[in-house]
Amino acid sequence: MAMRWRSSWHLFRFRCNGMVSRATLDPVSSGTRILSTMGFDDNSDVGYDCLPGFGDKAMYSTLSDHCRSSRSSMIAKVNVARQIESRPLSARSMGTMVREEVEGDGEVLLLRYLEKLKNYEKEGVPKGAGEDSDSGFDLERMKRLLSRLGNPLSAYPVVHVAGTKGKGSTVSFISSVLRAAGLRVGTYTSPHVTSIRERITAGKNEGPISANSLKKLMNDLQATIDEAIAEESGLLTHFEVLTALAFTHFAREKVDVAVVETGLGGARDATNVISAEELAVAVIVGIGYEHLAALGGTLESIALAKSGIIKENRQVIVGPQKYSQVYDVLEKVAAAKSAPLISVSRSLINCKTGILFTRSGHPFQLCDLAIQNPPGVGFGASNKVWKLGNVKLRVLGAHQQDNAITAVYSLLALRHQGWEIPDSAIRMGLEATTIPGRFQVVESDSSKALGCLSARLILDGAHTEDSAIALAKTLREGFPDASLAFVVAMASDKDEHSFARILLTKAKPDVVVTTRVPVAGSYNRCRTAQELAECWSQTAQGLNLPYHFETSKQKLLQGFSSVGSSEHQQSGAKTSSTEEASKEDGNSLLVSSVEPINAAISKAAAALENRHSESNKQLIVCVAGSLHAVAATLTLIQENRNQH
Repeated sequence: MAMRWRSSWHLFRFRCNGMVSRATLDPVSSGTRILSTMGFDDNSDVGYDCLPGFGDKAMYSTLSDHCRSSRSSMIAKVNVARQIESRPLSARSMGTMVREEVEGDGEVLLLRYLEKLKNYEKEGVPKGAGEDSDSGFDLERMKRLLSRLGNPLSAYPVVHVAGTKGKGSTVSFISSVLRAAGLRVGTYTSPHVTSIRERITAGKNEGPISANSLKKLMNDLQATIDEAIAEESGLLTHFEVLTALAFTHFAREKVDVAVVETGLGGARDATNVISAEELAVAVIVGIGYEHLAALGGTLESIALAKSGIIKENRQVIVGPQKYSQVYDVLEKVAAAKSAPLISVSRSLINCKTGILFTRSGHPFQLCDLAIQNPPGVGFGASNKVWKLGNVKLRVLGAHQQDNAITAVYSLLALRHQGWEIPDSAIRMGLEATTIPGRFQVVESDSSKALGCLSARLILDGAHTEDSAIALAKTLREGFPDASLAFVVAMASDKDEHSFARILLTKAKPDVVVTTRVPVAGSYNRCRTAQELAECWSQTAQGLNLPYHFETSKQKLLQGFSSVGSSEHQQSGAKTSSTEEASKEDGNSLLVSSVEPINAAISKAAAALENRHSESNKQLIVCVAGSLHAVAATLTLIQENRNQH
């Protein structure tokens, strides 16, 4: 019987851009009015489950027509196994379901609210936005917003952390130790990995803010924030409002201290509304070449922007730096503000082992920490040596050891100010720290569910030249004899050529499979899988590395597996099928492009396993290039767990 289209609403669960969300659709508007925050755009991969009974063929036809008109790829599988009833919901009954199942979720409420605000994480940051100049972000509007909310920063001291790489990890180390010391700690970080709630934690536990707490926060503050948005002519941003919510939540939770990570730069970052009186200590970790346009175009201008968190007469801890000119800039700013500065040496931590595994399969490294002249009167006037031996760090790599020792220096500076932070809490906090997406070794069952049958799966959000160096070093020190495959997705504002060059020369992979994932819910800032594959092939050619270049655009049906067609190109490269390429020459790099990311992971593992089918070599598949790629993989892992 033909489906009669009526002006009624229908609740669906959608898969869009690798994410899962509920959505409400009006069939009269051709299925294109999507009210949930899913990042649907002209290049989305879409699938859906019809929760209340509905004419699946009619909805598929409607969405398929829309996707064809917008150049999207439509996934044809429609799963109606969870069909609830055989008729469309009326507007009234749909409204009840949406209020109970969707609007009852504080995270959904927040995302819907923030969606109407300018989101530079999604759109990219304007030129000069992070500089302390007329083109920089306006901190005064952030101060006015906080004033409307009762100046929450006056309720607690703040540890403020800036830098290019490692600031999130350093925040995690500091927060974990302070919690181990019995303090109520507020932590604010960005970006998140799988849920925006991860950015805000408060209390003695490290879990993210609950959906209920987020809902209450939104209900209580939305009217005030609405007034502020109107007063600022709609210029308040996604990040500014979220930051204000976090600071207010910390005050409500009566935290003893907040540990806050900057979003971009420092001087004009929305978090940099902390006064000298409110600042306990400023921490600046490694600074490198990232966000060049937004931060002035030079390493010195980037360092100057980061130095904006230094306040008059307040202590500043500077972590190990790769570039000497960074120290010059930071020392001048600190001297001008009479801020005592300590430079941390990476020689103060000695890692005694490679990567070891507990009986339950969790990786760790044993390290000794030693600090000559720890923070004290005059910063170094004493001749003491502070030591902590056999620390079992679960966050791996030499760069994380830099972050750990920087955190310890910061904690000792707080202890000198009178904070009760015993050595036992420092050990406990360091050893308890885990950070999703930073050289995260995935457990065996979850790896197998993604197609890594005999390969170990590792997730790392590295996306810069410096972080690629750190990743390669950790891989080769931890698994020196392993055969390696990378699965890579990157944003379009990153230097993919330098990233590829570092990993090809220092990690020496056998296989690279490029893919694409949404950035902040959109493909607007993404390199395509094809573009990345061409980049890696060109880089390999420039390095005179033998390689096979196979491009494969796969469209997977929801719930099915399908094999995409392959096209082989690139002058000077040998080309063949994946199986032939894998076995034909064990010394050649295989480069391929596959979407979506679950197919890319499975492809990389299969290529490695095929190449080494007759050996006992350890196999590693590493997802890298973007925290968004890590997030997409973790979402797949969680979905597999939920299904089982």
